[in-house]
Amino acid sequence: MVHAKTCGGSGSISRYLTIITFWSICAILPDQSTAQTSPRQSVAPQAQKVQTVEGITEYTLANGLRILLAPDASDQRVTVNMTYLVGARHEGYGESGMAHLLEHLIFKGTPKTPQPKVEFAKRGFAFNGTTTHDRTNYFASFQSEQASIDWYLAWQADAMVNSFIARKDLDSEMTVVRNEYERAENNPVIALGDRMRRAAYMWHNYGKSVLGAKSDIENVDIVSLKNFYRRYYRPDNAIVMVAGRFDSAATLASIVSAFGSLARPTDPLPRTYTMDTAQDGERNVVLRRPATAPFIASSYHVPPMLHPDTEPLILLGLVMADETTGRLTKKLSSPTVYEPVLRREAGSQFFGSQLGLSDNADNVQKIMTDILEGVATVPITQQEFEQAKNKFNQSLKRVFSNANIQAGTVIEHAVAGDWRSAFVTRDRFTKVILEDVNRVAQKYFIASNRTTGRIVPTQAPVRAPEPAQLDAVLYMQGFALNGQGDASQDFDYSFANLQRSTISTELAQNIKLSVLSKPMRGDFVRLRMKLRFGSLDALSGRIAAGRLVGRLLQDGTPKYNKQQIQDELVKLNAAVNFNLGPTGGDVDLTVGKDQFAQAYDFIVHLLKESDLPVRAFYSTKNNFIRAVEGELNDRATEANREFRRYGNPYAKDDPRYPYTSQEWLDELKALTYEQVQEFHAKFYGAQVAQVVVVGAVDPSSVQAQTARLLENWTAPVLWQRLPYPFSDVVPTRQMFDTPDKASSKIWAFTRVPLVELDPENWQLRLATRIFGVGPASRLWTRLREKDGLSYDLAASVQLSSYEKSTGWSLFCDVAPANLSTAEKAVKEELARSLADGFSPQEVEQFKKQFLQERKAARSGDDHAIGVLMAIQEFNQDWDLALKNDKLIESFTTEQINAVWRKYLKPDQLVWGIFSDVAKTK
Repeated sequence: MVHAKTCGGSGSISRYLTIITFWSICAILPDQSTAQTSPRQSVAPQAQKVQTVEGITEYTLANGLRILLAPDASDQRVTVNMTYLVGARHEGYGESGMAHLLEHLIFKGTPKTPQPKVEFAKRGFAFNGTTTHDRTNYFASFQSEQASIDWYLAWQADAMVNSFIARKDLDSEMTVVRNEYERAENNPVIALGDRMRRAAYMWHNYGKSVLGAKSDIENVDIVSLKNFYRRYYRPDNAIVMVAGRFDSAATLASIVSAFGSLARPTDPLPRTYTMDTAQDGERNVVLRRPATAPFIASSYHVPPMLHPDTEPLILLGLVMADETTGRLTKKLSSPTVYEPVLRREAGSQFFGSQLGLSDNADNVQKIMTDILEGVATVPITQQEFEQAKNKFNQSLKRVFSNANIQAGTVIEHAVAGDWRSAFVTRDRFTKVILEDVNRVAQKYFIASNRTTGRIVPTQAPVRAPEPAQLDAVLYMQGFALNGQGDASQDFDYSFANLQRSTISTELAQNIKLSVLSKPMRGDFVRLRMKLRFGSLDALSGRIAAGRLVGRLLQDGTPKYNKQQIQDELVKLNAAVNFNLGPTGGDVDLTVGKDQFAQAYDFIVHLLKESDLPVRAFYSTKNNFIRAVEGELNDRATEANREFRRYGNPYAKDDPRYPYTSQEWLDELKALTYEQVQEFHAKFYGAQVAQVVVVGAVDPSSVQAQTARLLENWTAPVLWQRLPYPFSDVVPTRQMFDTPDKASSKIWAFTRVPLVELDPENWQLRLATRIFGVGPASRLWTRLREKDGLSYDLAASVQLSSYEKSTGWSLFCDVAPANLSTAEKAVKEELARSLADGFSPQEVEQFKKQFLQERKAARSGDDHAIGVLMAIQEFNQDWDLALKNDKLIESFTTEQINAVWRKYLKPDQLVWGIFSDVAKTK
């Protein structure tokens, strides 16, 4: 399940394109009461085609339902989105959080389908619901089968008018939603953003949290909730979008069959009209609560999403806060957060920075304000503008080459006013000029339009323009849209075809190369390289150095400085990620086909020739130190680290030893520049390397280039894998006081002597799924569905690929007042599963679900890369996964129960309880 989305991050450009707002809420829930029915017509209605743009075709039904079909033959899956144009913006007094709560209750079923989540699980659906201020969305993604598409569409149509929305379900689900609210309150940055939004909007509902007020969540009236459901869940307020692999004619017929006979209500849809006036002075918020580090932020009102100023404002944000070139990044010594918030009726630009404990927040806030509001005196330069625009265009192309992300973008633009505006927005970015960016900076980034943690009285405020209702028609004028999008090509991701299409070679040293030649949408090529470093003895005392080296690889070489490296990557239209630590790691590259060879040379140059600039070393080291100092200041973070260290069998000088926060801080402070240089010189090399390339490339050319780049690049210290043998842990129950945390957490873990491919490990994984993984599992049914105690809970198996040392754990979040009740329920369910065992029906249901999920996962280039990497590393058979499927299918109820009882011993578990003790009494 996907849970609540939060603010934060480092200014990801794609965050704008997928329209992830500052506080979008995801959920999953639902139930039983009076059903609302609509008579079916004897003659099936027809869908009216409206238009085709960029490969997406729009239809409408007579009842007002809008339909968007976006076929993509390159995907083995299909995703169905049902979007209702209702969110927190439409809630009245006392109704805050109602749209989100209704999203939960829809999943509680209808008379025809009383347990939809169980039905989803049977069919292997990945599903969820999300609520924002402007809309509510339900989606399911699954292996493309027309029967599954038909069933899901029929369920959505049934849920539109016949959902239970029952008192009994509301009573249990309310506590789950309240737990979700408490989890959000646990995150200080999310809470700060919530308070700032409330301060920024005096009247508009964008100032409210999508989760709602706690009092409204606890006291919502079932009659009001039913009325809200009937008012907004109707065909003329909904959009159905289908994306991926499907038969367009059959799917359109299925939509017509499912939705066509639903009546269009005679009452008109309510219209929202409340708008804030222009902000007339700085507003300040101070939040006092436990946190890992100080955090400052500034937010500015900007126009709605479909406004001509939106595109230059996005580029302005990148100029200010890009993680490499941004003005804030260069001036502030701490990481910068940039979050553009784009909505139908108003927007905002959010900038934040996490500080060190010793930093003067007033001084840093002044620096931030001076930079953001100083464009009038220090205009954006042509170089800054081009860097931001080139980087954005690079990501823009990748987004519109990905059918799933493009579909999400189209839906959010439909919510904003017109789905076709997704492509107009793309084209408008190409027309932005430097003067536009400087203009909007002086128009919106002004003192009277700012919300921060401070209030500064101003005698003569300069105000931003009055907010206005958007006009999508005017926005669209002057842009011609074509009817076809990027072409996609079918590819069979079966293991047999992967084997036929892949050329694998072992080069000198121990370098393994696999090239999967296939076309990719957008003419991109993917490369993943895995390197391995060090040994048990050699890595002793060098963990800190190894972590920092991986962070410094893009900061400079003898040939390029940091800015030149970033410029080169932009020029190559290449996205690269170095995920390297003390024992090695991965390098990922995505680049256009024509630039692949040059980009491959360039990233290996960075790996080999990085000179680890001393200034970058001290900056990165200080950022590490600030983060650890923050952990020492936050009891909840320290408690988690302390619990995870329990049972550690390694000495402090062992590279496998888990540091305390203080030990890690001491290690960082003692780290020298010479130690970092030494680590790169001694350990970096391709003496053990794996390379996988996917795309329309010539395998022989890639082989020759790989040999030229990696052969003879060896390190003085050869690699030996760090072993992690099985070790017993002494059972215990530890209580950790986490003051002022709104939610509590229950953890439990143990270790079992199993290796990944052991048949008993597969049996334990299946038993664990029955006990506590997803809807219909024992733990989920008891704690979430029946008792309404927890929003987030799961059991899991942590696999070991080499040694017989598998981990098993469970966790759940609960309200402090329910802590003892929840702990008792968890232990009761565990005891019941061991005493009574799992039923044959449960075993068969979860076997089918497990196999369907495994099958659905076997498509796409990420899967192919993972398969090729595994075959290289373990020399496994191509059909191993299919053999494991047959193994899972063969399991009997007796085998599952025997393994469960063999390895799950309640008296051998280690329990960790995290809670504000004062709230639990």
